[in-house]
Amino acid sequence: MKIKNDNRVKILCFLLLTVILSAQNHYIEQIKVVDACLHLAEPTTIDALGVKGNGLKSKRDIDNAIEACTKSMAENSDDAHVQFLLGRAYTKSGEYPKGLMLARKSCQNGDSAGCTLLAIYYDKGFAVKRSSAKKYLLLSWACSHGDPLGCFNLAVTNIRRDPYAPRKSKQTGAGFFDICVGGMYDRACIRYANNMYFKKFPYDEERFEYASYKACLLGDEVACYDLEKVLKQKEDTHIQKKIYYALEISCRKKNAKACERLGIMHQNEATRSANLEWHKRNEKACIQGNMSRQHACYNAGGYYFQNSRDIAKAIAYWEKSCHDREHATSCFFLGKFYLDDKNAEHKDKEKRYKLLRKDVC
Repeated sequence: MKIKNDNRVKILCFLLLTVILSAQNHYIEQIKVVDACLHLAEPTTIDALGVKGNGLKSKRDIDNAIEACTKSMAENSDDAHVQFLLGRAYTKSGEYPKGLMLARKSCQNGDSAGCTLLAIYYDKGFAVKRSSAKKYLLLSWACSHGDPLGCFNLAVTNIRRDPYAPRKSKQTGAGFFDICVGGMYDRACIRYANNMYFKKFPYDEERFEYASYKACLLGDEVACYDLEKVLKQKEDTHIQKKIYYALEISCRKKNAKACERLGIMHQNEATRSANLEWHKRNEKACIQGNMSRQHACYNAGGYYFQNSRDIAKAIAYWEKSCHDREHATSCFFLGKFYLDDKNAEHKDKEKRYKLLRKDVC
C-alpha cells in the first residue's frame, strides 16, 4: 500500500510540474520583444531569455525603465507585453493615470501580466474605483494564463479569505507552492514558508524544507534559521554542505545573519584559513547588519586585536558595537584600552568615564 501511495505522489508531482512548466511557457511565448525595456522592467525571472526579475525599487531604476520602455513602445506600439512593461514602470513612479491606461490596453490585448497589473489598480484604487470582484476575476484569468505574479496575488487573496475566493481554496497554500516550484517568482517561496510556519495551512515537512531553502537563497533571514533547524533534525550526511551553501548565497544577498552564521561555522574549524574566513564573515555581517549584529562587530574587533594586533581597527569595531549596538562586552574592552598603561597611545580616562556612565556598561 505504501509503495502504491508513493507512486501516486510521484505521479501527482510530475503532473503538477508539467502544468507549471506549461503555464510558464505560455507566459514566455507572449513575450515577442527582448530588449533593454524587458531587462529593466520585467518583474519575473526568465532564465530562457536571460532576464532577472526587477523590483524597480530605486528612482534611478524606475527612470531608466521608463526611458527604455518609452523607446520600445515607439518601435512596438501594438505589443501587449511592452505596453505592460511601460505601464508597470509608470505605476512604480506613481504616475497612475498613465499606468492604468497602459495596463488596460495590455490586458485587452491578451497579456497576462497586464491583467495582473490592472487587478492591482482595482485592488488599490489607483486612479480607478476599487473593485474586489474585478480584481479576483483578472487575477484568476492571469494566473490561468501563466503569469506567476498573478498566481502569487491570487494565492494571497485566497489566504486572506477574500469574499470572491472559492471556499475550498481558502484553506490551502498550494498556490504559493506551485509558484515557488515554478521558479519565475521566487518571493512566493518566502510567503509559503512564512504562512506554513505560522500554521495558516497544514504543515508539510518536505514542502517547508524546499520553500525555506529557496527563500534562504533569496536572503530571507527567518527562512535560513528555519532551514537550519529542519535539516538538523534529519539524519543527513550532507547536512552541513546544504546549510553552508544556503547561507553562502544568502550572505551574498546581504543577509547579515547568514554572514554571521557562516562566521560561526568557520570559527569551529581549526585551520588558519578557516579563522580568516570567520573574520571576513563577521566583518561583512557587522558592516551590513542591523541592531542585532552587535556580536559580529565584537568578533571582528577581537580578531584584529588577537591576530593582527591592529589596535586602531579593533577599537573602531568595538566602538561600533558598544556605541551603535550597545554591546556591553565591547564597552568593557574599550574601557580596558582607555585605562591600560600597555596601550599608552590609546589611553583616555575621559572616554573611560563616559563608558562607565552609559547604562549599557
